[in-house]
Amino acid sequence: MKKVIAVVILLLTVTVVGMSPQDIPPGRRHAGKGQRRRAPTAGAGQVYLGIWANPELGGPACQSGPTQHDICQEIAISKREGSSSEGIGRNFALHLHYYDWGVIAQEASSGNFPDAELNGDLRSGRMPVISWKCDDRPIPQGKTNSDNRIAGNDPLETSTIKATAQALARYPGPVLLRWFWEFNAITRNQTCRDDSNGPNTTDFKNAWHQIRTIFQQAHATNVHFLWNPGDWNPEGKNSQDKAVDPTNFYPAEGDVDWIGLDTYQHKASKTFSENFDSFYQAYSIHQKPIIVGENGSKNSSINSGGKETQAAYLQSLVTYVQSGHPLLRGYDYFDSNGNFNWVLDDQGLLALAAVGKNPAFSALPSLNPKPKAPPSKCHGKQPCQF
Repeated sequence: MKKVIAVVILLLTVTVVGMSPQDIPPGRRHAGKGQRRRAPTAGAGQVYLGIWANPELGGPACQSGPTQHDICQEIAISKREGSSSEGIGRNFALHLHYYDWGVIAQEASSGNFPDAELNGDLRSGRMPVISWKCDDRPIPQGKTNSDNRIAGNDPLETSTIKATAQALARYPGPVLLRWFWEFNAITRNQTCRDDSNGPNTTDFKNAWHQIRTIFQQAHATNVHFLWNPGDWNPEGKNSQDKAVDPTNFYPAEGDVDWIGLDTYQHKASKTFSENFDSFYQAYSIHQKPIIVGENGSKNSSINSGGKETQAAYLQSLVTYVQSGHPLLRGYDYFDSNGNFNWVLDDQGLLALAAVGKNPAFSALPSLNPKPKAPPSKCHGKQPCQF
């Protein structure tokens, strides 16, 4: 009898250990306590297409200074997804968002989280890519270097991180979170990180680990950490922001889920490959999904002689993907004004629509079951009433 029991136990053990996640019935697939759920990822050769939509598409109220940015962005991305002359005729897979350090925690405390932008993502099946700004708030008594305070478990910083983690943990869908994006631009964000003695990589990595740890403690298993530097010249000639090689900013391998880069076509002669491939080759050794966090080509209105560059540049993106870069899984176009005007012009919009029709960019996140979202605050009306 003991031998029979032992054989049965052995068979059961082999069967269970040999099961893959796909073998588990859907109703029983769930992350264990503190175990990170995998973000939906496009397959090899497939790229999620995303955007930060031009907020001015939200109407006059969105063009005149501070307003309800979440509603403006909801309208803007809806137009960019539409079939009119302002849209590409399909839903985006990704949606860029920008939040100051304390905003998500404040929205959650006031009962306004998820906001209109994020609820729009739930309705449309998009995965949000949340750009979470470092803590650059003025601190009394001249205290700077919020990275150091975060790493040291400062009560004020920890409180904000916990509240943000708890809010995002309740979000009923996956999130890519890029805290302190473009951290390697050392002339910026000096309230966040003291670079007076050179790039302060230690405080950044320690702060990253602390934030990640607090999110794990909050069981925010739907949040996936995206390490996202800004572009730099690998030959050592720094850009206007004095962005440096980000290699020494890379956290512990287990603290990073996705890797990304913000890069733009600053010279009309450059192709997407020339802007991005050196980064891809350097960081593909980590074998993690790679994403273009922000990208753009200048609007023809600011080019010499009104030269059109966006269409050819976006076609070079398609060529790059089709030439075999299997770890590239996401691409976000920055459709707005930044240090230059990257807003899609007529030819650029047609080119982006062509990108969206290309099979390599057809993938959409699989959100099963699809999370529910409340109705739009706009109630189907355009422009939205504030």
